[in-house]
Amino acid sequence: ASCDTLLALRDATADGTIIFGKNSDREPNEAQSIQFYPRQTHPRGSILRCTLTSIPQVESTNAILLCQPYWMWGGEMGVNEHGVSIGNEAIFTYKLAPLKKSNEGVLLGMDIVRLVLERCSTARQAVDLIAEMLRDYDQGGNGWLDGELYYWNAFLICDFNQGWMVETSGKHWVAKQVQSMASISNFSQIGSDWDLSSSSLDSNRIDFSRSANDRFYTFFGFGRQRQCRSKKLLLGNLGTFKLNDMFDILRDHEGGCHRPSLFSLNSSWCMHFGAGPLRHTSTTNSMVVEYTKNSFLIWITGSSSPCLSIFKPMWFDLLSSDALMECMGPSPTSQFDEKTYWWKHELFSRQIMLTSASVRNDIRSRMHRSERDIIDMARSDMTRDERWDLMKRSFQESSELMDDSRIHQVRDHVGLMYALNMMRLNARAGMSDRMSSPIQLGSIISIGAWVIFCAIPIMAMRNKYS
Repeated sequence: ASCDTLLALRDATADGTIIFGKNSDREPNEAQSIQFYPRQTHPRGSILRCTLTSIPQVESTNAILLCQPYWMWGGEMGVNEHGVSIGNEAIFTYKLAPLKKSNEGVLLGMDIVRLVLERCSTARQAVDLIAEMLRDYDQGGNGWLDGELYYWNAFLICDFNQGWMVETSGKHWVAKQVQSMASISNFSQIGSDWDLSSSSLDSNRIDFSRSANDRFYTFFGFGRQRQCRSKKLLLGNLGTFKLNDMFDILRDHEGGCHRPSLFSLNSSWCMHFGAGPLRHTSTTNSMVVEYTKNSFLIWITGSSSPCLSIFKPMWFDLLSSDALMECMGPSPTSQFDEKTYWWKHELFSRQIMLTSASVRNDIRSRMHRSERDIIDMARSDMTRDERWDLMKRSFQESSELMDDSRIHQVRDHVGLMYALNMMRLNARAGMSDRMSSPIQLGSIISIGAWVIFCAIPIMAMRNKYS
């Protein structure tokens, strides 16, 4: 998994707000739902079933908004009624605690995200809860839907007043309070300047990053490159950082535009699946939380490809399961369902990759103009009914823009390997009959050229030795 989370505190922003944002990069067919869980009370002594293990339940849990891969109990990111936001990343800190490939009796990092949201009212409490979970239970487990991916976890947490980074390796952990800004990705970056740690590290102030990072997996995760890119963009706007700047980072393609015909690595914030193993993930959802002095506003895509999505406002006091159903349709699963907002957008985002760049750019510009209007309205003084109307209308406008008939005009050449990968993903999701064929004349010509190129020396050698 290649995820990224960013935080700008009040002294880093232009208007004194706090801005938290995350891209969730997962498998392309792993639909991610937006779920609201209300405040609940539980019988004393009850047991909570997480994804791969069971733990004691607490007597009361907070109301939470959770961005949740459809198959797991936990989530990639979310925010609770107290304004605690959290996102997690896979980190490959195997040197300090060798990985154990166990799928029984372990907490996924995404389970810990949900536990923090349900049980904590401040970011500092979240650090203590993570420490407690790591002390009492094992973390780990396969975090991948198809295939295997085992890793340790890093977390970025904030509330109305502060932010914290937490990095782990097995039961070891360190935590560092955020100063002005922070960006975390798929590598450990906390050195010996941590503020808190597990008891196993208390007597020895080690350089955690140097002691824990596995060089091979960290290099091919490309997290360091993405973190350097986001830090550069944030530092360039330090003190003037705004909500739109966060959106821009989450949509970033290293300063350019994504083209499926180009070979690319996992080095951009906005992720699109490619042709090979070095880019097999996509950004499947994006979330931003903007904090004023006494309130917060959630901005969510509810879909993949933030560069081709509208960030839509959600007010916590308007949230319920019925409200989300009305805005986004039923929760998505592994199979294509045009009634769900996530899969409708996924069909759109794959189809538009086969159109001309001019069509993509025009639709993208129309989406961003609509988003600017939504932002202006969300910042105005509105009644509760007006806010609810804007929530619904933002999803409706997004759906209408996805219905542009031009996306079915296949014009852009994509490589054969990319086309075959798209066809494989479409078939597994049951959406092949809804997509134009990604294999075009240019794809056939390209593979024909490679066959001839490879065949010439083979035939020459055969003639020489025959």
